[in-house]
Amino acid sequence: MEGVEEGYVLGIDEAGRGPVLGPMVYACAYCPSRINLMSFGFDDSKKLSEETREKLFAKIMDSEIRFEVIVLHAREISNSMLRLTKYNLNQLSHDSAASLLDRVVKQKKYKIKNVYVDTVGPADKYQKFLATKFPSIPSIIVTSKADSST
Repeated sequence: MEGVEEGYVLGIDEAGRGPVLGPMVYACAYCPSRINLMSFGFDDSKKLSEETREKLFAKIMDSEIRFEVIVLHAREISNSMLRLTKYNLNQLSHDSAASLLDRVVKQKKYKIKNVYVDTVGPADKYQKFLATKFPSIPSIIVTSKADSST
């Protein structure tokens, strides 16, 4: 089976959380740890031109990088936050990240060894939440600007 013996690195980030007017998109990307991600030229998407983003996407599609995506539409976000029991945007973000990670872990094809998550809310609480939910993953790092770490 592909990836079971080899360690994988996985990163989770979101887009669209700022104004919360349109959909929020959560995505994770994962690949074998041996791949030098810095060689791709990734950066914060806001710093890249559309042309560069398209070229990077083509490189991703031709590589061993895999990804999962969750799109939360404005109505879904509003409905979640208007429930009788308190459920805020940070919790929705944490649950979305956990759902992405769960999708990959349940495939049992990839041995995830390192996870990097761009924080939403207090990083230590978020990291503890994910570490408790995924005890089989040796390293989960939740920090500000995790998309800049490797």
